[in-house]
Amino acid sequence: MQIIRDPDTQIEFTRQGWAGLGNFDGVHLGHQAVIQAARQYQHSGPVGVVTFYPHPLTVVDARRTPVPLTTLEQRIQILGTLGLDFVVVYTFDRAFASQSPQEFVQKRLIHDLGLSGVSVGRDFLFGQGRTGDPEMLRQLGQDGGLGVVVVDDLVMEGLKVSSSRIRHVLSEGMVELATRLLGRPFFVDGKVIPGDGRGRNLGFPTVNLDIQPGLFLRDGVYAGAIRIASKGLTCAAACHIGPIPTFGKRKRVLEAHIIGLDDDLYDCDVRIWFLKRLRGIKRFANEADLVRRIQQDVDNTTQVFEAQPAEALVP
Repeated sequence: MQIIRDPDTQIEFTRQGWAGLGNFDGVHLGHQAVIQAARQYQHSGPVGVVTFYPHPLTVVDARRTPVPLTTLEQRIQILGTLGLDFVVVYTFDRAFASQSPQEFVQKRLIHDLGLSGVSVGRDFLFGQGRTGDPEMLRQLGQDGGLGVVVVDDLVMEGLKVSSSRIRHVLSEGMVELATRLLGRPFFVDGKVIPGDGRGRNLGFPTVNLDIQPGLFLRDGVYAGAIRIASKGLTCAAACHIGPIPTFGKRKRVLEAHIIGLDDDLYDCDVRIWFLKRLRGIKRFANEADLVRRIQQDVDNTTQVFEAQPAEALVP
């Protein structure tokens, strides 16, 4: 898959191609429907995605900018699993935002990329002041020989599949619903940092991770999976997100007990998938009660992990 960043001249690789057009934060099933529409209309040339980073609201209305579900690197990695030929990434800054709808279509899509067509969702907006909508895109495309397909909203369980809905679902701890909307379990990446050793003293050593701004999951204990890239391992992990009231710790932390592995992982890069929320945060009367509950969490995590198809954890 070719990754093309901020093209400002004619690109041969994308010519006569079809592309899904949008922000694609999370690359959820609604986004994948837009991409699939481009694939269906393309008969011989390349198929890809044209996306933007950072989120357009960072320039248009910074106060409304959502916390992203995925970093740009994660987004590209997920798109790489969909069999695409190319991903074009435009840096969304004030200069890019100041383009008229006509300039965006004529210069970017038709002249520079040479696309035969694009597919978009019904809520796609573009151009200065977000004045371009799918109907305008269709008209401008017709004038310039660019095919345009507008994809209906994907509805699951009675509601539209959207990045904002997935953010809300995750904030409620409903990771199994998030999995259905995303088409894969939600994951975060991080680096292992030093902890205070409480888990080891209890017989359940943990790795502590730096919490990235995007970790907006509801506090609780989760059955998860962890991948340690440097070791080529993917293991079950019982994950705790939030304060630790039993020990009077108010700071929100992310720590994971890796089942069946007790290696030194400091500074290792890891990925954690959240498969099921097991329970909320609880203050235990004593360490013995806490240990018994952690063992139950570990047993439940093992069952959830073993029932999870391995291919669901890619990337």
